[in-house]
Amino acid sequence: MIGASVALASLWIGFGPETWDFDPSEVRAVPRVRASWHAVNRSDRASEPPPAITPRSRGWKTEEPDGRRASFESSSGRPDHDADASRDLQIHDLEPGSSPVESRHDDADAEQAEFRVQRRNWPPEIASAFERLEMAQRAAMMGLPIEAWRFDTVRAGYEEMLKTHRDNSSLHEEIRVRLASLSRLERGADAARKVDQILERSHQRDRALAQVASSLASEQRAQARAFHAIGMIQPSSKRNQGRKLYTLIGPNGSRRAYLDIPPGVEVENLISHRVGVRGAVNYDETLGSRLITVRDIEELSVQE
Repeated sequence: MIGASVALASLWIGFGPETWDFDPSEVRAVPRVRASWHAVNRSDRASEPPPAITPRSRGWKTEEPDGRRASFESSSGRPDHDADASRDLQIHDLEPGSSPVESRHDDADAEQAEFRVQRRNWPPEIASAFERLEMAQRAAMMGLPIEAWRFDTVRAGYEEMLKTHRDNSSLHEEIRVRLASLSRLERGADAARKVDQILERSHQRDRALAQVASSLASEQRAQARAFHAIGMIQPSSKRNQGRKLYTLIGPNGSRRAYLDIPPGVEVENLISHRVGVRGAVNYDETLGSRLITVRDIEELSVQE
């Protein structure tokens, strides 16, 4: 008994000043706190083990062998020996076999727990309607891009439930929460559709511009490839206003035209090559043939 009492006394070290009451048969430390379990007849508790003292998140508690509990709390998480109110012990009688519960409950947590219980205990027809609408909502989203989400049927189902159960306030609150969540999904889907429309219009403009650019390039290539005469260039003994003329020979060996090459256009490396010629075309009576004042001359491959 003495060893158990000394062990109990050692558990109270750090609680603050103690007063020591010596008994011939035992030594015990009595903290200066008001604990109703000290008032229990000790003769009835002689064979019982001492109470277990365990720390809590915001205070301390002792659990009695018979299922009762004494506890006190302080704002610092430790016993406060300077304030009488924080030293008061509260005893809670518990049902046999039940576990101790906290003496304080956060109001918000209690309300949320009650709301969760209410959600689990809907009548069968309401629970079935909720399950059916949830399945419809998942089906409207599953495997589809966000811009394809449509919840018109789901929203209509919730609104019909509001009309059917007008007097059930907890059900109305639940449906309002679900409709608010549905509205957020719909706003996200609408935003995705708008972005998709903007991108599609941008792509259409890009395709139209690319088509116009391709058409212009084709026309330019066609104009660029339009030669006034094509043949093999050869030097000639003829002259025009003192400038040496060149002869353009066709595939059958006949002369197609004389070429008047202006200064700055190099043709010496094109002699005996097949070329295309652009320029001003006239008929010269003196030469008895067409005379092309060359603006541009381009070497061509044999296939062209």
